[in-house]
Amino acid sequence: MASKKKEELLQPDMQTQAQPAAQSTYSAEGLNSRADVEKAMANVSYRPGQQVTDAADALKQWQQNRPADYQSSYQDKINSLLGQLLERENFQYSYTRDPLYRQYEQLYTQNAHNASADAAAQAAALTGGYGSSYATSAAQQAYQQQIGGLASAIPTLYNLALDTYQSGGEELVNRLDQLNGQEQNAQTLYDRQLQDYYTQLQQKGEAYNDAYAKDYGQYQEHLNRLDTLHGYYTAQEQAEISQRQQTFNNIMTVLGVIGDVVQLAITGTTGLGTLAGSLLNTGYNIYSGNRAYEAERADTQWNQQMQEKQRQDALTQQQYDNTASERAYQDALKQQAFNNNVTSQKLNIAKGEWALKQANAQQKAAQAASKAVAAGTKSGSSSSGKATGSSGSASGGSRSTVSAGVPYTAALLRSQGKNDVAITSALRQEGYTIEAAPRRGYTLTARPDRLDTAQVRGYLAGHPWQPLVTAVERVDSTNNACKRLAAEGAPDGTAVLTGMQTAGRGRRGRTFVSPPGGLYFSLILRPHAQPEALMHLTAMVAVAAARAIERVSGVYPGIKWTNDLVLGKKKLCGILTEIGIEAESREVDYAVVGIGINCAHAELPPEVAAMSADLETATGKKPDRSRLAAELVWSLYEMEQALFTQKDAWLAEFSAHCVTIGQDVKLVRGDEVQLAHADGIDDEAGLLVTYQDGSHGVVSSGEVSVRGMYGYT
Repeated sequence: MASKKKEELLQPDMQTQAQPAAQSTYSAEGLNSRADVEKAMANVSYRPGQQVTDAADALKQWQQNRPADYQSSYQDKINSLLGQLLERENFQYSYTRDPLYRQYEQLYTQNAHNASADAAAQAAALTGGYGSSYATSAAQQAYQQQIGGLASAIPTLYNLALDTYQSGGEELVNRLDQLNGQEQNAQTLYDRQLQDYYTQLQQKGEAYNDAYAKDYGQYQEHLNRLDTLHGYYTAQEQAEISQRQQTFNNIMTVLGVIGDVVQLAITGTTGLGTLAGSLLNTGYNIYSGNRAYEAERADTQWNQQMQEKQRQDALTQQQYDNTASERAYQDALKQQAFNNNVTSQKLNIAKGEWALKQANAQQKAAQAASKAVAAGTKSGSSSSGKATGSSGSASGGSRSTVSAGVPYTAALLRSQGKNDVAITSALRQEGYTIEAAPRRGYTLTARPDRLDTAQVRGYLAGHPWQPLVTAVERVDSTNNACKRLAAEGAPDGTAVLTGMQTAGRGRRGRTFVSPPGGLYFSLILRPHAQPEALMHLTAMVAVAAARAIERVSGVYPGIKWTNDLVLGKKKLCGILTEIGIEAESREVDYAVVGIGINCAHAELPPEVAAMSADLETATGKKPDRSRLAAELVWSLYEMEQALFTQKDAWLAEFSAHCVTIGQDVKLVRGDEVQLAHADGIDDEAGLLVTYQDGSHGVVSSGEVSVRGMYGYT
């Protein structure tokens, strides 16, 4: 019965039993007496379990993994390039000191001497072999006509020098933009690593605290069980003493009837004396044992309190250290953000000064070229006053900048030997405005706002893709047209453009509204790669389209991940990339890049107009769509050259102008809708997001709506 009561005293309550208990290293087995319990209490101490030890080791090990302070690998290079760009000298060029001009001069001089000799010989033949003033005049005229042609080379030389000067500056700007993008990406990666460190530090600290609390709770439960057992055994012994006392009292009562003196004389100290002494000793032992146990228990409690205080002090110190470390990290981030702002301001200033230098260089080159041509023409005038001059035109800017140049039709007819009257007539029929002025000849004053093959190709003089660009009046879809051409074997660089689509397509087969006055453009690429190697293609196309728009309008639009260009949170341009795969090799046979740009204000359905932007409204004037189409060709050509060799730089530019990054977004994939925060892009242009539950992911497909854009609130 006593054993059962003991088991009941030590049995956990039903609520505790319902919860899975952790493995305990403490046991009350074998404690069968008060003395056993007191001995156990004297020897008991808290011993951290394996889970506590493991959690503590994991925490200490993780504390040693804090990323080192951020050290920029790009800032020194950025500062050096900024200095080079700011200190870049103004454009200076003298054609007379140009070796290439001297080669031209030698050639023209030799031709002039030959022409002079031929003219003199022919004139002498007319006079029977005798010299005359006519022969001299004819020879001089022939000489001057040839020398006068030297002036036609001067604008070309100036533009070559200007191109070299500008390309050098543009290279610095591009390298700066690339390094700045890499710097921002590196900082973003470091911030993410540090954030992950502190997140896991907190998790491991909480895991240690939980393990300690459970383990220490088991120790306290063990002490409570010892208290319970001690009280149980003490009560048993006291009950036994009471019973023996009652026996002793009964005996003394009986002896009292016979007579105390007789009984004491007979028994002496051998019977009752022994019993009385035993009762007194037992009582004293219980009393002294209780006092010793209470003292031991008090010592144990004091040790518990000191141990817990030390642990709390250590936790407080660790929390202080973590807080101080994170505060220092936040201060470093603020300093870095300040440094970034300073760098961005310096970069903007440098770009602004470079733009001024470019404009001054172009103006200076044009003025100098005109003066040189005028001087050359004057020196090349014939004695009769008829001057020779250049029939060509100068084009400025870098290779990637489309030149206004001579219309394609004019260049074509000139190469066929047609005269100015025939060329002017043909251009007027195409819608060009041409004015004629005495002594100045014909001047092109306006170009027609229409898309035609001749006009676009005129902007692409010398481009390898020029013969492959075709404008049509209307088409079902430029992407469909290019896919048909690609299936027939059309080469890399084949392009179809129009101002009217009857069945424009967007992503996932949706209708793409194609209002009149827009530019709808598709181009065939032959990248010869596996599909997975082109995950970043659409992002690079977005950058190429943005560059082309900036060159025409002066506005660099924002990029909404991954295939829209936006102005003022409204859609300006849509991009659709489609690929065809070879059945056997599984290699990409072709990629069709489709770009639709809202160029002019147009009447649209209210639901579409509410989220649409156009270049005419944004800039106050209609863009030259033919030039814009040519700029797209140039930009996409640049993109193709950089597709696999300069991917990081292009994606850095994409990231720098991506309006999705840093915003709350809604992800729609099939029937699944998730809310998240857009953090950045990875090295394949996938969108890095943080979901509402704190987990991270990469989005490579699906619809992404940005809060505040296209009506999403």
